[in-house]
Amino acid sequence: MSNPLEFPQLINFSQVEAWLGKSKEDGRYQLLEKEIEFLIKKIDSLRNEGVPVYSIKGRVKSEMSVFLKTRRKLKKKDNQYCDFNDYTDYVGIRVLVMFDEELLDVFKALLSDANKIIENGMLREITIFNMPHIVDLLLASEELKRFLPGVPKINCKDYVLKNKKELKIKGTNKGSGYRSIHLLFAYPVQKGVRKGIGNPYGEGDNVFLFELQLRTLLDDVWGEMEHKLAYKQGMANPQIAASFKHLQEDLRTMGKRLSDLNALSSRHGAVDSLSIENAGPYNFLGYESDWKIENILSGNNNPGVTELRDDLLQFNDLAKKYNNDELTNQAYITTSDQLITDVSEKLCDASLSDKDKEKIHYYIEMEKGYLSFLRQDLKVARDIYKEIKDSPKYRHRPVPHFRFAEVSFVLHRISKNHNEDDLKLALQSFDEALRLVNGIVNSPTSVDPEHYRVGASILNKMAAVYELIGFDEYLDYCIELTKLAMAMIERMPPELQPDRMLILNNMGWYCVEKFRTLPLRPANVSVNTKQDATDLLVHADWHTECFNYLKPVLDAIEREIQNGPDSNAGFQISGNVLDTCAWLFYQTWRKVQRFEEIHQDFWQKLSPDFRILYSEKAQVLEKAREYCHQLWLRGRNQGVFAATSTYRQRHHTELIMDPCYRHNFDD
Repeated sequence: MSNPLEFPQLINFSQVEAWLGKSKEDGRYQLLEKEIEFLIKKIDSLRNEGVPVYSIKGRVKSEMSVFLKTRRKLKKKDNQYCDFNDYTDYVGIRVLVMFDEELLDVFKALLSDANKIIENGMLREITIFNMPHIVDLLLASEELKRFLPGVPKINCKDYVLKNKKELKIKGTNKGSGYRSIHLLFAYPVQKGVRKGIGNPYGEGDNVFLFELQLRTLLDDVWGEMEHKLAYKQGMANPQIAASFKHLQEDLRTMGKRLSDLNALSSRHGAVDSLSIENAGPYNFLGYESDWKIENILSGNNNPGVTELRDDLLQFNDLAKKYNNDELTNQAYITTSDQLITDVSEKLCDASLSDKDKEKIHYYIEMEKGYLSFLRQDLKVARDIYKEIKDSPKYRHRPVPHFRFAEVSFVLHRISKNHNEDDLKLALQSFDEALRLVNGIVNSPTSVDPEHYRVGASILNKMAAVYELIGFDEYLDYCIELTKLAMAMIERMPPELQPDRMLILNNMGWYCVEKFRTLPLRPANVSVNTKQDATDLLVHADWHTECFNYLKPVLDAIEREIQNGPDSNAGFQISGNVLDTCAWLFYQTWRKVQRFEEIHQDFWQKLSPDFRILYSEKAQVLEKAREYCHQLWLRGRNQGVFAATSTYRQRHHTELIMDPCYRHNFDD
């Protein structure tokens, strides 16, 4: 009889199923899933600290994956077959960033003691695949040193920790081109002692290992595709594996270009953030008419009240002077601080009704928030406005909600990675302010003009905010908000209306952008006569709307060019106004050219009023260039966010003025 065959003593599928216990509520699989959920929440919290985490995902290995792992990794170094304790990647978490340069920031944040992401956990291994440029940077980080007590200098050797465990740090080049940073942690189970979650480090039953992978979004896409197409088929078709290696080189170049674009965007963003932060509160809004200072204490001649009324009126006049650029920022803050102190002292002694005291308290608290906003003590200002807007006494007033939204939006834009919680607070409060304005101006009783003025200011600022959030996506909403603001201004007596030209310019700007973005059939696509005729009319209608809004502005520009700056009754032509009108003429010219490519005469569809003023097609482009000259001669920017509008003006001027530029119809 022949000797019996010795089958390898490998883990079988039934043992895998029993060990994972996926079908059991208290099995390892279910318990580890809960631990992953807990860890992902902790890592996700880093976003609120400005850490550039793009996305996080996690998994527990399936029964099939564990079983196949036992077939790929058969033996240990001592030539013994592996058991469950010899595998370290049952739990995996993947953290993605968008750019190479963000890897180090996230790496440091994950290991930082301050963030307590790996609280009570131990780092066991770091493996850096195909990133030689980042190895030294990671190993030199201060955050890593806390895992290496007693080690004066870090390099790629193995170091022994106080508890005699080794931290293995290595950089390696994987032939496939795979790029990632892998960190292996021993982590205490959060819900108490678990039974036998094995690991090769002998930590005990209440500790499990998890592997955290850190990589860029591009590398993750490559890794997923490579795993699907080459990792399992590479031996059968080595050309696939070779092609993926070349593709990784291409992606590395693409990643470098994206990083360059990110750096350029960051520089522009830094200027925008400075502009937004320095913009301060939008206009001195005043308050609802029944809470005007001159109305609060009228008819009360009790001792002390007259002085109090004089101080409050001085406060009111001071704010209006500041809003009209008659006072410097610091002069306004210094004088207002003293007035707040004086008013607060006199308020305690004055013989006033509770209702009047309540109104003055509201006014003073709002001014404290306003001054904090001007000082750029933004969190202080927001706390003040929050207390006011949440008060049952004042929450029906739109201005506190609006100011709270303003400050929250600034905090959102100047924070690293643009904290979304701040944006959510801003949008909620803008929306509430809009709802309250709607209720006031549409009330069945007569509406004081002051309400219209406050409402129009709120709507105008909201449109500017949505423009910054995403102009093309929210363009229609910006148009609706500005139309409503214009309607409010029209209901005010002419002598009380704010600068009507500016809001006409805003409306004209949004309409020109709508006109610019209207779709049109490419010249190389087959002719559709009916659709072309429809497109022609839609474009012509929007052009007419642009022109009708901007006609008073164009007339004012021409008067000032001909007769000087005193010819427009106080309205000064700013760079923003000139840019809007130059952009209208440029977009008109390019649409005429574009329709000629598909054999449509757009010029004849323009409004007769426009063609009377500008009788030749070439004159339109020349007029755009003339206004560009005027724009940079004057240089006065009245944009809500000045840096953003200045950058836009420069871009427009480059397109319009460059005689060698081939005017792309996607501009």
